Amino acid sequence: QAQGASLDARTDVYSLGAMLYHALCGNAPYGGSSQEAIAELCAGPPEPLASRAPAAPPDLVSIVEKAMARDRAKRYVDARELAHDLDAFLTGRLVGAYQYTSWELLTRFVRRNRALCAALASLVVLTAVAVGFVVREQRIGERERLRAVAAEALAHEQERETHARLALVHWRNAVRRLHLGDHLGAELLAAAAMVESPDNPHGPHHAPGVDDELFG
Repeated sequence: QAQGASLDARTDVYSLGAMLYHALCGNAPYGGSSQEAIAELCAGPPEPLASRAPAAPPDLVSIVEKAMARDRAKRYVDARELAHDLDAFLTGRLVGAYQYTSWELLTRFVRRNRALCAALASLVVLTAVAVGFVVREQRIGERERLRAVAAEALAHEQERETHARLALVHWRNAVRRLHLGDHLGAELLAAAAMVESPDNPHGPHHAPGVDDELFG
């Protein structure tokens, strides 16, 4: 209007934006007389509202900035569209003129959904506790399994040593009987020694991995 261009609804939008600017910072966008204000307006935009009213909510500042955009094409189409954004601001909804950061979107969601966020937080805590419990039980179970394997291996080794000692006793007695001329007794004791020996691949006490060629 100051530049003599044709008027439309966006001219009123600019005026409404100027009123909001004045209300938020306590000063009109352009000072001085009407002629001075028009001259300043034609020269350039006013001082940014964010610097003159640093305490103003940034999404509300963005509404004012869009309403007072130098390029009419960037303003609200009409006062109804401006009112829609203002209503969104007043009711805590997202303002179309403002570009929210991810953190702002998250904090707004938390504020508007406190009960849901509290429930989700509780679920996360419970899940973490459950996972910790399962991991702990798995570790305990693994330790118990390793102890059982070690105990079983020890028992097998002790059993092998027992049969090895018994086989040695039978061999010695067989040799003694042979020296005494008791060939039948020597053969029976030698057979018993072979049965008891863990090194006998055909015996009941054979230990896997032992060189089977000894009795092959």
